[in-house]
Amino acid sequence: MEKQNKNLEELTYEELMLPDVQYSTIAARIGDVELTVLDVIAAAVLSGRSLLIVGHSEKGKSYIARMIRDYWFGGRGHLIQAASLDDTSDLFTQVFKELSKEQASEIVLEEKLAYPFIFVDEVGAVPKALQSQFWPIGDGKIPHKGKEYYLGIPIEEKQNIKRRYLSYIACTNTIRESEDGEYSNFGITKATASRFHLLLDTRRKLRRKEEDIIDIIMSDNVDVRHTETIEKKDITHKIINAHKKIIKLAENTSIEERIVLAYLGIGTGKCKKGEKYEDGWQLKCMDCKEQEDCPNAYLFNYEMLRQVKNIKIFANALYYVASLKSKGVNGQVDPYDAVFEAAKFVIAGKYSTMNELLMREKQLPDYDFVENAIDKLKQEFNKVRPFIEVSIEVAEKYGEVVTQFYEDNNRVYPISERFFEEVGKARGLKGEKLQSYVKEIYNEIQKSNIIEPYNDNGYVSLSWFPKLLERYITKLKQEK
Repeated sequence: MEKQNKNLEELTYEELMLPDVQYSTIAARIGDVELTVLDVIAAAVLSGRSLLIVGHSEKGKSYIARMIRDYWFGGRGHLIQAASLDDTSDLFTQVFKELSKEQASEIVLEEKLAYPFIFVDEVGAVPKALQSQFWPIGDGKIPHKGKEYYLGIPIEEKQNIKRRYLSYIACTNTIRESEDGEYSNFGITKATASRFHLLLDTRRKLRRKEEDIIDIIMSDNVDVRHTETIEKKDITHKIINAHKKIIKLAENTSIEERIVLAYLGIGTGKCKKGEKYEDGWQLKCMDCKEQEDCPNAYLFNYEMLRQVKNIKIFANALYYVASLKSKGVNGQVDPYDAVFEAAKFVIAGKYSTMNELLMREKQLPDYDFVENAIDKLKQEFNKVRPFIEVSIEVAEKYGEVVTQFYEDNNRVYPISERFFEEVGKARGLKGEKLQSYVKEIYNEIQKSNIIEPYNDNGYVSLSWFPKLLERYITKLKQEK
C-alpha cells in the first residue's frame, strides 16, 4: 500500500495533456524522444523557469495559459491582462492588494502572493517604462514601497533559505521594441526579453503543423474562448514533486552535461583566430574570412553565469519530460542532447550573447538564429564527442586525464599506459611480459597518426577540457 501511495504522487505524461489544444510541432529532440511545443511548455512549468512565448494573435497562447491554470493548478493562478495597465498603474497594488473596509486602507493579500502560477497576456502592449515592473517576477519576487515580497508556494526550508515554487509565463506578439511613441506596440524591450529565463518563438519553425490546423477545422468544439472550466483539476503537488526532482538532478548534473555547458560557455570565448571579447567580438567575427562556416561567429557565452544555471535546470526538465514520454515511446534519452536543446530556449532573447549583426544579415528571428547556431555548434562538438567519451571512461576507471588518442577499425582508443596494462592483464600477461607488451604497443602507436583534439586550432576552443577533467577526477576522489 505504501508503494501504491507513492506511485499516486508521481506525475504521469498523460496528466500533462491539455484539452482542446492541438500543437504537435516538434520543438526539441532528446536522443530518440521527440518533444512537442506543449512538451517544452510543460518542461518550463516543471522547471520553475520563467517563459516568454512569442507569436501573433489568434494562436491560442492565452487559452493554453488558462488550461494550465485550470487543469494543472486547480484554477489557482493570476491571468494578468497587461494591456489594461497604463503609465500610472502599479502592478503590485492592482494584483496583490485590496481595500480593507475594517482597516480603511489597502492590505496585501498573502494568499495571492502564494499562487503557483502567473500569466501575463501581451506583455509587449504596455509602456516601455512599465515593463520593468514585470522583471523581478521571473526571480520569484516583486518589490513594493521598499520591501520585497516573495511569490509562489513555499516548498522547502534549508540552511536558512526558504525555497518557493512559481511558474511564470508571459506572451507577446514580437520581441522587437518599437521606437515610435511611449508604447511598444506589441513588442517588448530587449531588457525585458532578456529577463525571461526561456523564450519560445512560435512564428516560424515552431508554428503549428498542417495536421493540427486540420484537427481544429474538423473539431465540433467552436467556442472554447467564452467558456469556464467547472471541474478544475489540481496536480500542483505532483508538479512540485517533479520540480524538486528536477532541481536535484540539476544539482547532480552529469559530467556529460557539464562538458556541453563548458563547450557552449568557455568554448565560445575563443577560436583559432584568438580570444573573443564582449566589447567588439561581433565586428571581429563579421570581418573574419571563415565566418560563413564558423559556428562560433553566432554566439559569445563566456562568463554568462546565469545562463549556465538556467540551462542546467531546463536541460534536466527536458530530460525529465522526455523520460515521462519515453515510457510510452520507444526511445533513448541523451544527456548531451538535453543541454544543447535547452540552450536554444535559454539563449534566445539574450542580446548580449547573440551576434545581432549576423542575425540581421541572415534575416532570421531570434529563436531561429539561436537554433541555427546551436545546431552548428553541436555538429562541431560531435566531431570530438568520441574522444570526449573515451576521456570520461579513462577518468572514471583509472583517475587519469588522457589527451592523446589513436584510431583503429573506426574506433577511438586512448594512449594511456594504465589502459594498455589493463588490456595486457585481460590477456593474461604479467610481470616482464606485461611491461614488454605495453612498450611494444607504445612503439607501434608512434608509427600511427596520434590525435590530440583538445586545443584551440578549430572553430571552438577545447584547450579547457583537460582542466575540467582534472576537476572531475578530484570530485570523484572526494566522493569516494
